[in-house]
Amino acid sequence: MYTYVIVLALIFSLLPKISCCQQIPFLVARDSMIIATLDQLEERKESAITKAMQQAQIRLSRGISAEAQTDQTLIGTLRKIQPHPYWTISAKYDDNVDTVAQDKKGSLDIQNTLGLKMNAAGKGRISSLDINIDTRYCHNRPRNHNQGANIDLENNFSLGRYNLKLSDSYYNNYIASDNFIKEDDSDFKRHGLNTFSTGLGRDFNRTGFNLGYTRADYFYERNFRSENNHAEERYSWEQYLKIATKTRLFFEYEYYRKTYPHDTTSDSHYHDLNLSLAGVLSAKLTGLAKIGYKLTDNYADEDSGDATGYRSRETELGGTVSYKFSPFYSDINLSFVRTIHEDSNRPAYYTENKLQISGNRRLAFNPKFNFTFGGGILRAYYPKRIEYAKKNNTYTVDLGLAYSFKQWLDFSLDYNWKKYSSNVDTDYKNNIFTFKTQAKF
Repeated sequence: MYTYVIVLALIFSLLPKISCCQQIPFLVARDSMIIATLDQLEERKESAITKAMQQAQIRLSRGISAEAQTDQTLIGTLRKIQPHPYWTISAKYDDNVDTVAQDKKGSLDIQNTLGLKMNAAGKGRISSLDINIDTRYCHNRPRNHNQGANIDLENNFSLGRYNLKLSDSYYNNYIASDNFIKEDDSDFKRHGLNTFSTGLGRDFNRTGFNLGYTRADYFYERNFRSENNHAEERYSWEQYLKIATKTRLFFEYEYYRKTYPHDTTSDSHYHDLNLSLAGVLSAKLTGLAKIGYKLTDNYADEDSGDATGYRSRETELGGTVSYKFSPFYSDINLSFVRTIHEDSNRPAYYTENKLQISGNRRLAFNPKFNFTFGGGILRAYYPKRIEYAKKNNTYTVDLGLAYSFKQWLDFSLDYNWKKYSSNVDTDYKNNIFTFKTQAKF
């Protein structure tokens, strides 16, 4: 009995860490979560603690709690649903919205989102509902005004050792009133979008997988229906293998298909494969090496003599190194990616080299302040152009400051600088300031 109490106390003392690693890293941002997962593996040194954490994860994913066991009826579940309203507003100012060298024009983009979130948990299931209305107003750019409603429903089920995810999202901007849109703007497209997604995953002792499918259907009003109505489908297979205590191998495959019911000449599809190797190099240093191959095919209608179809393939080689100065206050990331794009249209062949650095610093004397920084260089080279080779260079600098005023209220201020230079195109610069605040009730 005493041993059982001690083990329970140990498990609940580790709950903050457990909540951060319930999901397989494939369901979120891939590269960053791969590195974060390996950092967590470095912290798990004792096998007894690791086993206790795994058992707790299973219990949490299944939603087994004392309250859930006592009342599993529909009425009991509805009683535990609590609505959480939220309000997000952001203002973005771009001093060169047309990306020109002269006659610069600034534009203020204000976006307002008012929504409601609800969550419900039961035995072996977690459901969430998000309903919001998004309104966008662009100063000096009335053609970019927009207003739409969005509904997101997501369900996660624990089926023994398997995790099943089902979600559906519906967006519609038909709610935008006519006086909100520029009167002489005949290009405004009222449309709807329905996205269905499902995924099935499982973790074993040394390996795990996730199988996913997503379908998005776009439908437009009558004037734009024949050219724009289309469907996008994605089939994915993701798997990892633990080849050593601090090293994991990741394999990812995705098949994407876009189909137009009224214009088959615009159909396209691609195959995308990625192989990654991630490891913990030291207590503070982690690394990731990645190679990718993408084969794209845009169809052409051979019977009609349409020659717009083309094929291309891309090869990517890259790596990321992350260093944590302290577990909670600061880190820095350095990444490099080289892309080789081969196209059936010979002048479209190019190579790209992209170098990026990013990091964040949470102030020790006041952790409510979080400072972020980043920068990058992108060099593109088109050596097979008919007239002369084209060279493009893009430089970026990003700075941000976030402040958590209250648990339910936070602010952020970001600055983005961009410079584009080319021996063919016109050079230009951008300065973008973004202020954002969010209140959650």
